[in-house]
Amino acid sequence: MATARATRSDAQRNHAAILDAAARLFATTDAVSLADVAVEAGVTRTTLYRHFADRDALTDALIVHQALKVVPGLFSELASLPLPEALDVLAHGVVTLAHQHRFLIAATAHRFDQAVQDAATDEPTAAFLRGHGDAVNPDADASWLARAMRALCLAAISDPRPTGQVAADLAASLRRLVLAEPV
Repeated sequence: MATARATRSDAQRNHAAILDAAARLFATTDAVSLADVAVEAGVTRTTLYRHFADRDALTDALIVHQALKVVPGLFSELASLPLPEALDVLAHGVVTLAHQHRFLIAATAHRFDQAVQDAATDEPTAAFLRGHGDAVNPDADASWLARAMRALCLAAISDPRPTGQVAADLAASLRRLVLAEPV
């Protein structure tokens, strides 16, 4: 039993080391090979391939890994704000994260929307909206609004304009969509 546990914890450490190494590399370029990641993580390529069959599997897992680091804290911060201000913070946060992770986004461009949908599910957003009660547009279902908000955020992520302009337009669009009485 001790061997199985040691292998399991060793595998968990390797998995985390691979994702952390990939995050460091994708912070600087989208031209990252699996061999680069293995070297950066301090594991063999065989070990890396035990965890991730190919580069797509690694980048998809990295998007989920990064989202799990960011999304809960972001929603925790948003929950304490009045809804209009929360939507502004969300817009700025999305655009800032997109800029910080632009190389990872470029590396997953053909699958990015699906990866984001897998990583940022509707329920946390819908729960956030339900928590703001009367401030939310009563004519729309919270789950539908969550999907529409994600679509707007995805559009902003791929927008090539300056980040300040994109964040302002995203915030204005979110306010028009979500608020019972847009400000």
